[in-house]
Amino acid sequence: MQASLEEKEDKRQKKKVAKKRRNCKSKREQQQGKNMKEENDLCPVCRETGKDELWWRCRACGIWLHAACTEVSRPKDLVSCVACE
Repeated sequence: MQASLEEKEDKRQKKKVAKKRRNCKSKREQQQGKNMKEENDLCPVCRETGKDELWWRCRACGIWLHAACTEVSRPKDLVSCVACE
């Protein structure tokens, strides 16, 4: 009886560890994908990339723009952009 309880607990621990490993790998892959996406995105205003620049997302259409290319001072004020107007 005691041995079977210990075996069940071992199995639970192994599942938890395996799940954490999957999640870590998934987070790394997501970050790599995000970095690749940022490198390939073009601002619809200036038509340039800008990996190291601040980007804001239009609330209406979801397109990303350089903060410097917008006429607003805060990202929450970007309710529409040149792409969706």
